[in-house]
Amino acid sequence: MALREATLLGIIIVFSGHIHSVFTAQNVCKTYGSGIFYTFNKTAFHLKTTCPVTLTRFSHAGVDCHIIVQRGPNGLMDRVEIIVNKVTTLVHNNTVTVEGSRISLPYNHTYQHVFHYGIYTRRQSKVLPLSVTWYSVANGVSSLWCPYEMKVPSCMGNLRFAYAMLACNHTCRSLSGTDPTCEVVDDPVEGCGCTSDTHLSNQQTCSPRPLCSCHHPGGDTPPGPVVIGGRQCSCENGQLNCPKSEDNSCISGCYCPDGLFEDHNGGCVAHENCTCEFSGRVYETGQRVETNCKICTCRGGEWSCIDEACSGVCEVFGNGQYHNFDSKWYRFDGHCQYTLVKAAGSTGQFAVKTESVPCCDESLTCSRAISVELLCVSAKM
Repeated sequence: MALREATLLGIIIVFSGHIHSVFTAQNVCKTYGSGIFYTFNKTAFHLKTTCPVTLTRFSHAGVDCHIIVQRGPNGLMDRVEIIVNKVTTLVHNNTVTVEGSRISLPYNHTYQHVFHYGIYTRRQSKVLPLSVTWYSVANGVSSLWCPYEMKVPSCMGNLRFAYAMLACNHTCRSLSGTDPTCEVVDDPVEGCGCTSDTHLSNQQTCSPRPLCSCHHPGGDTPPGPVVIGGRQCSCENGQLNCPKSEDNSCISGCYCPDGLFEDHNGGCVAHENCTCEFSGRVYETGQRVETNCKICTCRGGEWSCIDEACSGVCEVFGNGQYHNFDSKWYRFDGHCQYTLVKAAGSTGQFAVKTESVPCCDESLTCSRAISVELLCVSAKM
C-alpha cells in the first residue's frame, strides 16, 4: 500500500540554562538527492516516494508556515509549495508562481522577497525568521534548505526565557503564604523566570524548594533550624514550621497597635487604608489597575474588579488580508464585495462594506471601493 503522505515536522530547539547575551541560533531543515531529509533536530534519513511530503509546518507569532515537496520518478523535486501567512508560492516546471500567477525575479512582495542567490533561488520571508533556498536543474529541483533563525533574549543568572511566563506562585516568597501577584488574573507574557521545579529567590536566582528562604513577620530566614520568639523553628521547603505555644505567651517583635495593620510600605494604617500590590508595584487604596478587560480598584488591601467592554479593531489591508474584532486572520482573494462590520440585529443602521478589485500587480488584491451605511444613508468612497 503506497504511503499517501509523509510528514517531517521541524523541531524548534528550546534553549535553557545560563544565557548571558542575546544570540541568534540558526537551525536548518533540508532535503536533497533522491529523497534524503535532514530535520531541524539534526535527524537524517532517506525516504523514496513520489507522494507529497511535509518538510516543515509550524506557527510563529501568529503566522503559519507550511512547506511541501513532491518528487518525480527521477528523484528530483518537480513541485515545491511554500505557504506562509496563507500566501502560496509554488515552484513547478522551473517557474515560480505566487497565488497562481507567474512572477519574474527579483520579486518584492508585501510578505516575501524572491530573488537569485548566486546559482540558487531564495525566498526570504518578511513575516518569519525563515528563508527557503533551492537549486534548480533542467528537470526539477535537486536540493532545498530552510534556515530558521531564533533570537533568544538574555536572562540574568540561571533564569530562563519563555514565551508564556507567569508570576503567580513562582517565587520562594509564595511558599510561605498567599502570593499577592495571584490576586489579579494576568495573561502569560514573554520574559525571564524560573522553571516549574524552581522558585525565584530574593537574590533574583532560581532555587529549588529546599534552598528557598522562609518569610515571617520579622523578615526572612535561610533554610534550617532557627529560633524565633523564643521558639525553636525550622525552615523547610520555603515554609516555616514552629511548635504551637501552649501558654499563649507573646512573641517579641515590632507590631502595629490594635486596630491597625501593616501596609506594603511598613507603616501602620487602618484597615480601609491598606495597600494592594500588583506586578511588583504598590497601590494605595482607591487606586485602579486596568488589565484583561477588567478595572480593579484597591479597597482595604484587596482588589475589587469589575468587567468592562473590550475595545477591538477590525481591518483589511494588503492582498485581501482581513483581521476581525476577535483578532482572527482571514484571507479572501475573490473580487467581490464583503461586509467588514455590521451592527447586530439592525437593518440599515450601520455597516461598512469593502469591494476587492485587482491591483496593478495581478497577483495582489486591493480594496478600492468602501461603502458606509448609517441610518439608511449610504456613502461610497
